[in-house]
Amino acid sequence: FIMLLLALVTAFLTTRVAGQTDLIITGVAHGPLPVSDTEIPQAIELYAINPIANLSEYALGSGNDGQETILQGTADARQFLYVANDAASFNSFFFFTPDFVGTAAALNGSEAIELFRQGEVVDVFGNITINNGAGTPWNYVDGWAYRRDTTGPDNDTFVLSNWILAPDVFLTAETNLDVDVESFPISTYSRIPSQPTPAPDGDDGDDEGTNQGEIAGAIIGVLCAVALFGAIACYCRRKQILAKTAGTAATAVNPNNVSSSAAELGIVPESGI
Repeated sequence: FIMLLLALVTAFLTTRVAGQTDLIITGVAHGPLPVSDTEIPQAIELYAINPIANLSEYALGSGNDGQETILQGTADARQFLYVANDAASFNSFFFFTPDFVGTAAALNGSEAIELFRQGEVVDVFGNITINNGAGTPWNYVDGWAYRRDTTGPDNDTFVLSNWILAPDVFLTAETNLDVDVESFPISTYSRIPSQPTPAPDGDDGDDEGTNQGEIAGAIIGVLCAVALFGAIACYCRRKQILAKTAGTAATAVNPNNVSSSAAELGIVPESGI
């Protein structure tokens, strides 16, 4: 019993469950400014929850038209990564170079974005079944969307209340520092709870999504508690069996409960005395 429980705990710890990811989508940005035959900014921000030894397991896709960018290299825990459609224009707006350049970041402000791990969707922004999200609550044309602290990943189900939406804030900005209303909150996502952020209009903000890490930790805790209880029960049962066996053996050797010295001398009480 105890060995079976330990085997189950080990399997749970070493097997990647469906939808598990060390990387999540934390921000998207889209702007109207024409620079280098494109519009800026067009970028996706990612966040590494844990160290990632092989980023090539991950890929980004935007819309449902097959635009995909495969990542490369490694990532440290709590590291932010940036994917842009054009390195020069990204640099001119945010003042640093993106980590990756790819077609997945060629945004028009209304596409949904998917993050894949080994072909499986592990996080998403927007409803991927809608090719043009103009007019939807998650539209970010000429602005940005940013994940609320501690939320995510959302697997393949978009949770609107996990995001802050700020469309149209880039209309007159030439850099992220020039935004009059609210600049893109670059590299600010945190897994540590912070002060509550007001939910979007029409949304009470109660649906915060489910943190897979918390669920996994709870399951592991229960399994370990059950395993510990089983080990204690087995130990106690074993002691009882050993004690009973020892008592039976002693009775078999000396059935009349005569002392060893008397038995050795051949002194045995007569029957009835």
